[in-house]
Amino acid sequence: MSKDREQRIRERAHAIWEQEGRPDMRHEDHWHQASQEVGDSHPEQQGSQDDASSKLEDGILPKGDLMATAALLR
Repeated sequence: MSKDREQRIRERAHAIWEQEGRPDMRHEDHWHQASQEVGDSHPEQQGSQDDASSKLEDGILPKGDLMATAALLR
């Protein structure tokens, strides 16, 4: 895993943890979800995930929709 990708996953997992109210013992779930959202190294996939994350942060997309999308990608 590239350092850049790992850092993006780490930052996204931290954001997920904070959005969920900083629950204990969920770090593996958050890491897995973040890994799915970040995707692989292909720019076209990253763009779609970045767009969804941006919409979530802007309040356009409810959290549940983004989480459901990540679950469907598994």
